[in-house]
Amino acid sequence: EWLEIGAITEAAGLKIASHGGGPANVNALCAIPNAIYLESGSLKQQDHGMLVTKMKMVNGEILLPEVPGMGTEVSEDFIKKHRVS
Repeated sequence: EWLEIGAITEAAGLKIASHGGGPANVNALCAIPNAIYLESGSLKQQDHGMLVTKMKMVNGEILLPEVPGMGTEVSEDFIKKHRVS
């Protein structure tokens, strides 16, 4: 859906920004040529240890995860801590 929205807004000559952001949003926005911003509070929320790979910001820019896939692998420790049985 993100790619379709990106194509529609690009055809209309508009820029697009995400609302909310994590590794999956970063990857999607990098595939959309008219994307301008990643709105995210996710860097502050990383401290809860849910994701194996933390997002990194350098000079005000979020870097793409350097791992295969979307960078959304959930930590085994987080799963154990929140498991309901």
